[in-house]
Amino acid sequence: MMHGTIKQHYLAVSRLENPENYDGLPKLENDLRRLRIWRYPSFATISSWAVFGLGKNIVVRRLEWDRSTEFPSQTELRQVYGAQSSITENEFNFLMSELAEIEFRPLIEHQAVMCDGTEYGVEVGHGSFSRSISWHHVPSQGWEKLASWHQKAIEKLDSLLPESTCRLNEKNG
Repeated sequence: MMHGTIKQHYLAVSRLENPENYDGLPKLENDLRRLRIWRYPSFATISSWAVFGLGKNIVVRRLEWDRSTEFPSQTELRQVYGAQSSITENEFNFLMSELAEIEFRPLIEHQAVMCDGTEYGVEVGHGSFSRSISWHHVPSQGWEKLASWHQKAIEKLDSLLPESTCRLNEKNG
């Protein structure tokens, strides 16, 4: 089994960073993106969850790239899967209120050297009004509550979506 190339990885990340443009689901307005969470492991399926909309029209969208599949070219991504569902304003507001309560020092030097592992991140808003933060593999000291919220948020958003095609493939692989 061949893993995707570096070029494919960056192409996949670019697609996952812009979930409103995923051509397998209806186009969404990017100015309504309110939250994006990602998990990019070095050697497994990379995933991104995004929440769009206002009021009663809020949706969560998950995009995933199954990097374990063989590819016909270095620039083609066939195995990007998408799913979308609604999320209530109360559910979304609860996630955001939990995030808002987390206190940590954002600009702290991380002592570990990392090559492989998993990148995690959170982005609130979109475009020039967005704020994002990410960490690699092990969160910096004091970021444990953020990492815990990140995992709980993924679990909540995944509970609203159909089971992941990529994870089904991994189970049956």
